[in-house]
Amino acid sequence: MRNVGSKKDLKLQKIQFDNFLLAIKYLKDDELRNFISNVLSDSEKAIIAQRLDIIQLLLREYSYKDIIDILKVSNSTIQNAQNAIIKIEEKVNEKLLQNAIEHKSPKDDKIYHYDRYTDKDYFAKSRYKGA
Repeated sequence: MRNVGSKKDLKLQKIQFDNFLLAIKYLKDDELRNFISNVLSDSEKAIIAQRLDIIQLLLREYSYKDIIDILKVSNSTIQNAQNAIIKIEEKVNEKLLQNAIEHKSPKDDKIYHYDRYTDKDYFAKSRYKGA
């Protein structure tokens, strides 16, 4: 992990992140997938995907225990995702956040989630609430 030690580093990190966002802003689905696949390491992609899974489950009001059982993560990992939700909610409407992280099935407009950790389709198995 990158260790940010000074205000100068924080400014540089913000500029770099803004440049990253500009780089992906206008990419189409296949272009975005190709860009992300080539820019991020496998571990970076896994961390981001796991964080989004945790956020999705928290928004669906799963308990920490359930999330730990499903995703095999620690309490602190879940707390970090919870903190991300709090920060995001301060800036955007909750509905926009949910739309950004939920995958909609074109057939029935229900949430579709493919579990990357156990290679099982939770939607088909009805493991998520409301599925």
